Amino acid sequence: IEKEDKFIQDYRSQKQLMESAISASSSIDEEDSLKFVEKRYIKNKYDEGYVYFFKHQSDYNNKWYIHYAGLQPKDTTEINSKTNLDYIERKASSVYTEDEIDKEIDDWVKYLNLIGRERAANKTGSEYSYYD
Repeated sequence: IEKEDKFIQDYRSQKQLMESAISASSSIDEEDSLKFVEKRYIKNKYDEGYVYFFKHQSDYNNKWYIHYAGLQPKDTTEINSKTNLDYIERKASSVYTEDEIDKEIDDWVKYLNLIGRERAANKTGSEYSYYD
């Protein structure tokens, strides 16, 4: 939107922009229920940059839902306001424990790094299927 200079400096961060992208594209009710987990740098055939991972817990079944948004520049003082929708995924995975959250994030990072490769990976659930 190229109006970054209009934002209050405290809210002009990559993390806050990515959190906003997740909140805008999901049905998370409580405003404080979305929690930042970590950011990871990815590089695939077409793109590179930081992907931000968030989680929130369902009141209904106690599952943790993992969301991610990106890509943001390597220089964390810069902001990419033209977020690629290919790198925004709400409810990318659902898990029950913190250890499972870490494993799922590792799996998503592997998947995002494979985009555009000749031997492409298709992530379904928690598994990959490879094809030529």
